[in-house]
Amino acid sequence: MGRVLRLTLYPNAIVPVRLQGTSVHDAAISNVLNFFFLYIVTLLFLSLLVMATGLDFLSAIFSVAQGMANAGLAWGRPSAPQPISPGSQIRPSG
Repeated sequence: MGRVLRLTLYPNAIVPVRLQGTSVHDAAISNVLNFFFLYIVTLLFLSLLVMATGLDFLSAIFSVAQGMANAGLAWGRPSAPQPISPGSQIRPSG
């Protein structure tokens, strides 16, 4: 029986959250939820700022998500392609 269902059936019950057999403090659960909420709000806010530059919704969301997570996700064309071949136009200075 899940924790929420148990609390619904027995509102006065004390039902601890357990992770690998150890109960998790309410403060730890609150901290994780606060981080998740702040991450989502930041993602949406930064996506709106990127959309203001002219990018469409999905490209903005994926571009911001890959920047925040440093995961390398890409949707569409988030930036201009850079030449990386040996004969490219980028030459070392000096």
